[in-house]
Amino acid sequence: MDWAKIPESFHKEILNKSVVLQEGHQTRLGDVTEVIMGQSPPSDTVSPDNGYPLLNGPTEFGDHNPSPVQYTTDPRRFAKKGDILFCVRGSTTGRMNWADQDYAIGRGIAAIRLKRSPHLQHFLRGAIEYHLPVLLNQATGSTFPNISRDQLRNVPFPDLPIETQEQVSSTLRALDETIELNRRMCGTLEDTASTLFKAWFVDFEPVRAKMEGRWREGESLPGLPAHLYDLFPDGFVDSEFGPVPYKWAIVPLGEMATTVYGAPFASTLFNDDQLGNPLIRRFAFARGVAR
Repeated sequence: MDWAKIPESFHKEILNKSVVLQEGHQTRLGDVTEVIMGQSPPSDTVSPDNGYPLLNGPTEFGDHNPSPVQYTTDPRRFAKKGDILFCVRGSTTGRMNWADQDYAIGRGIAAIRLKRSPHLQHFLRGAIEYHLPVLLNQATGSTFPNISRDQLRNVPFPDLPIETQEQVSSTLRALDETIELNRRMCGTLEDTASTLFKAWFVDFEPVRAKMEGRWREGESLPGLPAHLYDLFPDGFVDSEFGPVPYKWAIVPLGEMATTVYGAPFASTLFNDDQLGNPLIRRFAFARGVAR
């Protein structure tokens, strides 16, 4: 979790809880949780719209909850609502989501839930995230990382009084809900920006509004404030791509932007100590954002 992205109002409380976590006794994840490894259903039972929602891997994962694209009439393993969905195979090993309903799960996913006190799932996820770097190191050494059920069950888990777990879980839940709310707000703003861009530079709505007399100097329209009036022409000219606004030019992208391609790096140059420059690889991207 990126400390810089956590609201300052949570900092002191998280630091207090982290001291408690470090001082507590440890047990193992397998002692307090059920770890259900996914199993793929027969391919002839899978369809786009019939049966139980099926999750095969992180391709269906979102920022918070998954979005299934397949269904099966013969599910073999299930995740229950509220479970932690954990990717166990491939380049996205370790990525997690919350199950917002019951799902059939394929072999790329494990479902993790507390045997007792399901309201402490956020405490459980916090413990997993804390030990995730060590767990991922155990999955290296091959071109296709893989985490087994035994490796998940052996993850250390803080053996703390239930009252302490509830306090920590409450803090993490509030933080998670705040992050999800902010994410949705950002998504709404991104959708608004995309709609505005299409209206201005694909459909040329401001130009059409001026041509049709719907937008007059000194007046504002929805999405078209008055001070932008002079930035848009009031007519079109023909081009090889169809009508474009008068005096606007169509040029190759290379004339307007610089493209820098990535290069391979030897794994011996990688480190987890934040030495050197941060490295971004293709599987670090989710929904267009590098993490």
